[in-house]
Amino acid sequence: MEEPLGFQPRCLDCGYDLEGLEDGRCPECGVRFTRKTLVRMFIARQRSKEEWLSWFRGWPAWVLVYCGPLAGRSFARDVPTPLARYESWWLLLWIVIALAVHAAGVALWFRENRQRWIAIAHHVLAFIPPMLVLMPVALGTPIPAVMWLAIAAYALSFAHLALKWSPATSAVLLVFFAVGPMLIIGFQMFIDGRSQLAAGNHWSNTDYPTFRGGRALSASQCYNLSLGIFALAVTLTTLVGFVARRAWVRLTHRD
Repeated sequence: MEEPLGFQPRCLDCGYDLEGLEDGRCPECGVRFTRKTLVRMFIARQRSKEEWLSWFRGWPAWVLVYCGPLAGRSFARDVPTPLARYESWWLLLWIVIALAVHAAGVALWFRENRQRWIAIAHHVLAFIPPMLVLMPVALGTPIPAVMWLAIAAYALSFAHLALKWSPATSAVLLVFFAVGPMLIIGFQMFIDGRSQLAAGNHWSNTDYPTFRGGRALSASQCYNLSLGIFALAVTLTTLVGFVARRAWVRLTHRD
């Protein structure tokens, strides 16, 4: 790849001058690099500075991404009477459709931003919230555990992409806006479910949203879901931990 005018090879994390070094690891922070990737990043950053309104180019994708998980709401709320007995399967179908629409939106966003996505890699975290709204709805499907795992794995893939290319920004966003709230909610549900089970009660004091309104969780469901939320929080924390050193180096060497 031809190197543009003004290009100077610097580490993507700590900014260490890599002039004269072959492809490998940065001597300062240990992150891997290739000359080709450094050139792509330089071009992406220059283009991002010149096109400060270019994020509007991806608006069709954002519409699909944020409307996708809600695609079946009105339909599922008004399921025809003959099909009402199969409502849980309809929910499953529409969750799958919503995830497919979400994936189409993500693909369109990457297509629109493929030339500079490395410079805005942390933006992929915005794809996670609209999809996570499907997790409580998945409780009404015939295979809630499988759907939870599928949605969680799909979300974690975006977290991995963001952390890989924007470790500092993504780590901060995930800790404060994902791990923190998940731990608080999970702890509340854990206490609620555990205390109700200990008291011999069937229902918890926790409701979860569905297409047809709020629905109470049983004490055992509340307890088990709290463990699932804790597991997700721990997984996210582990992902952040893998890049914690890189994130710290980037923060302390930021221009």
